[in-house]
Amino acid sequence: MSESWLGLYLRDAVCRRLCAGIHCTTCGAQDFRRGVLRALATVSDEVPASRRDSTRAARVALALASVEPDDADIVRMLEATRCLVYDVCNLLGEPTVEGLLGRSWAGEVLRGMQAHERAVRGARRAREEYEGPEATLRRRGERKRLAHERHQHRLLLKQERDHRWREIQARVD
Repeated sequence: MSESWLGLYLRDAVCRRLCAGIHCTTCGAQDFRRGVLRALATVSDEVPASRRDSTRAARVALALASVEPDDADIVRMLEATRCLVYDVCNLLGEPTVEGLLGRSWAGEVLRGMQAHERAVRGARRAREEYEGPEATLRRRGERKRLAHERHQHRLLLKQERDHRWREIQARVD
């Protein structure tokens, strides 16, 4: 059996070390995500799309169902596969994607993601029940206060840098 277009793309993306972080705050994994759309357009003789939509997401999910990583590739392909599963679930909904992926390797990745989410929610709920709602609100308020203080400190440092820069520019002129 020949390897699917998506399996080939995933291996290439992993080899090129493209970021596939679901919530990457630096690049948003845009190179990886655009590459998937380009690879899909290539195999379907279309113009590459600039945005994901439900039709393309369904085609990616179907292709993902046929991806079978080698034993050496599993660890490196997990992040990329999770990113794709996350994206298609956001567009199609988890039940639909579960049906499309079935018992495939990517389906197992989705089930692992769901189990992790349930565990995180359960731990959060247990902590909130143990500590009580007041402690939760107090902890959230403390985190907001600390974030605000760090932000104010960064602004102060920026003002100092800007002031020094203006002084240097005034001397140069």
